Amino acid sequence: MPVHGVDLGFSPCTGLLIANNGEHDNMSTQDVGRWDLVVRSTHWLVAIGFVTNRFIDEPGDTVHVWIGWSIAALVVLRLLWGLLPASGPARLNQFFPWPKAILAHLQDLRARKPHTELGHNALAGAIIWCFWLGMLGMAGTGWAIDNTDIEIMGELHETLANIITVLVVLHLLALVVMSWWTRFNYLKTMKPEFHFKKAKPE
Repeated sequence: MPVHGVDLGFSPCTGLLIANNGEHDNMSTQDVGRWDLVVRSTHWLVAIGFVTNRFIDEPGDTVHVWIGWSIAALVVLRLLWGLLPASGPARLNQFFPWPKAILAHLQDLRARKPHTELGHNALAGAIIWCFWLGMLGMAGTGWAIDNTDIEIMGELHETLANIITVLVVLHLLALVVMSWWTRFNYLKTMKPEFHFKKAKPE
């Protein structure tokens, strides 16, 4: 399927448009594709939930608790999606931060290798796993605060919140720096879609 001089094909495995002509220079987001609906939805809902619980609502109130459990449920959903029905780069084994993969990624960064396919690099994968484990840890310590007498749980809950906040800042900085360094807009691969129907003229 030619698009602006580039022959694109549809991948039934990932549901993405991919370039068929082997030319990867100046690869656009359209060529690479976007994350599937489950990945994008869980990403943005978890982000909104974390920001709300961290900076807006009151710790310990009903809204805070329910948002916390909702975040944990979304993380579990994403993990199950990556283990079972997901395909391609959304599968968990595609971005596990093995040392060999991290080394290869660092070499690509040094060479300023352009982005050519949808997926997390090894360093991003490491941060994502820390996000998921931290979110689940916060849900567990939150439950322990309300249901046990273990004093350290409150301090641990706050520590996890601080660590995740730092990771969020690093994530945003990396998004900006990597988009500039690799000349690729990473944000567009996670951009949500909105479809509005135009009103029919009477």
